[in-house]
Amino acid sequence: PCLVYAHANASNRTRALEFRDVLCADMGVALVTFDFLSCGESDPRFGPDGDFISLGFHEADDLCLVLDFVVSRFGRVVLLG
Repeated sequence: PCLVYAHANASNRTRALEFRDVLCADMGVALVTFDFLSCGESDPRFGPDGDFISLGFHEADDLCLVLDFVVSRFGRVVLLG
């Protein structure tokens, strides 16, 4: 199985590091995490407005793309975020 971690507002993908070792090493779960637009190390050149988050409006599209990719490779997915 694979866990997809979607970070909260004013956060970034590094929050997933808190539980990475337990999930991946101890439980054998794959972990996928990413930065939403304008968070962490996301590239501000992409998206409708790279300087601001949209509080879920555009982020939902980002998450759907990630989920499509992960489901095609892992099949079983758990979403946390």
